[in-house]
Amino acid sequence: MVVEIKSVEEFDEKVMKGSGVIVVDFWAPWCKPCVRFAPKFKKMDEEMVSITFYKLDVDELSEVMESQGINCMPTFKVYKNGGCVGTVEETVKMVVVIESVEQFQEKVMNGSGVIVVDFWAPWCGPCVHFAPKFESLDKEMADVTFYKVDVDSLSEVSEEQGINCMPTFKVYKNGECVGTLEGASEAKLRELLNSHK
Repeated sequence: MVVEIKSVEEFDEKVMKGSGVIVVDFWAPWCKPCVRFAPKFKKMDEEMVSITFYKLDVDELSEVMESQGINCMPTFKVYKNGGCVGTVEETVKMVVVIESVEQFQEKVMNGSGVIVVDFWAPWCGPCVHFAPKFESLDKEMADVTFYKVDVDSLSEVSEEQGINCMPTFKVYKNGECVGTLEGASEAKLRELLNSHK
């Protein structure tokens, strides 16, 4: 479980005097990228058992923020034996998983710009195999918003969108579906996205 550092003394004791590899997420509750990244940070904490993960609210502990040279949120710092050995400022653009019908409506149907949705299922081999390529396209194409919908979790959305096979990629613009690709082909998806930019 990611522990929140609540005082300067706790930061000194747990981080500066801590042992092993420690990662601190310097965040703020008003920072949308911070809040969006929180579940991924929690998952990393669960998966990387040999690393200790902490989070620190920069508004509550501005003294620590200043002493650690934090200029933007989120900033992630890696510590070892009381010293900072690495810093990552701001989160990398990432694929967002749509988790409700309302969220699909808000983010996709009422969204702006070019949006692509990967309709997938965790049991679908080609979907899982293609996931890293989808993430890679997301990082590469800053002008396209990437989402994923688990067809089992959101069967209502997948039925409404006419999904017949997995993976299916749908491109939306101003609430309208402007393109569909059935099957996992990076070249074809790239071509589809480029034709709607």
